[in-house]
Amino acid sequence: FFQSFCLANNLKIMMVSGQLPAVLHDLIDLIDCAFSGETPESGSITPSVYAAGSEPSLAVDERKKSPLPLATYDALLACIQGDSSLRGIAVYRLIQQDREGAIILNSEAQLLQHVEHRGNRYCTYSYYPGDSHVLFRESSGSRSRTQEAEHTALSLGQIQSIFIHKRLQADGSFVHQTFAALRRFNALSEADQRHDPYRRYQSLRATLIYSSPAPSIQVVPMRDITAQFVVCPYRTLQPMLSRQCMVAIPLDEVRASTPTSNACLELRADIISPSRKSS
Repeated sequence: FFQSFCLANNLKIMMVSGQLPAVLHDLIDLIDCAFSGETPESGSITPSVYAAGSEPSLAVDERKKSPLPLATYDALLACIQGDSSLRGIAVYRLIQQDREGAIILNSEAQLLQHVEHRGNRYCTYSYYPGDSHVLFRESSGSRSRTQEAEHTALSLGQIQSIFIHKRLQADGSFVHQTFAALRRFNALSEADQRHDPYRRYQSLRATLIYSSPAPSIQVVPMRDITAQFVVCPYRTLQPMLSRQCMVAIPLDEVRASTPTSNACLELRADIISPSRKSS
């Protein structure tokens, strides 16, 4: 993987400096598209990436449902209540709460070990760690989804569980939706940021993060997961950092579903991560 990563960045430098071989000139637009887009700290993503249709279309198998862990159930309620596109006009409550007029949020779901999402396989950490590290959008609940897509940077997380959930809506209908329960990787403290060698080289698209994610659980719909990232250990001769860290490198990133953007995705996957499963 690292060899492919270095080759890809060399290609990007050649394009920016005008040294791209003539044989690749016809591919400049595709290469530029493949290397543009969201990173964990800057940029924006096409709002349609977060549209309701941009997620797995799965339904709960009633024979396979089971109670959600309490922390996941609490986080699911916070996720739905904090996103108007999920809750609609409904007000939800936990099964153990007493709130007049509120709909009881279903406390059961069908757990999955992995799911196909936008052409990639996403897994729980316990099932396959290499496919559990993701870039995701955190919902604040204070803005529309379009505004958040334009202004909200992505966070890095580790998938703890994936589940299909069925909930009652205000009009009496039911909706089935796939969610992921995540643990977020926190950004470096200000003191540790001074020792992050990657911050000076944004074009590398690499960032230093703490090796252990935060203990708290966050739940997001699968549509808010935009890409995966790979990690490798970070070691220095002098222990200047307060905690153990690792290097995170984003893989192919999601764009809107158009012929041009699909070509960008294919090109990015070929250039950056031809053997990503081995990393």
